[in-house]
Amino acid sequence: IHNKPVKDANGVVQKRPMIIGDFNLFEMCTSIENSDIGSYNVFEYRCKIASDSVASMSECKLGRACVVGSEVHLTKKSLQDGQRFYYPNKQRPNDIFDE
Repeated sequence: IHNKPVKDANGVVQKRPMIIGDFNLFEMCTSIENSDIGSYNVFEYRCKIASDSVASMSECKLGRACVVGSEVHLTKKSLQDGQRFYYPNKQRPNDIFDE
């Protein structure tokens, strides 16, 4: 987990706080960069949450009680409370998606 500095279009470094809620589960090899994360989330093995590019100020934001599946790379997407996001063809039975 690291708060990577982001440059704006003019090359000026923008420093922003990284906000991480309580009681989150980060499994091995998880990479989290520049995100706002709620509480009670699960980040499965080798998932990645990041800004979409070095020059972009947009971030991936997660609500409360979300699950990010194994080997999923989220950049711009925001997940609302209780959403699950799995890599295609790795969905588990009985998962509910609000998309």
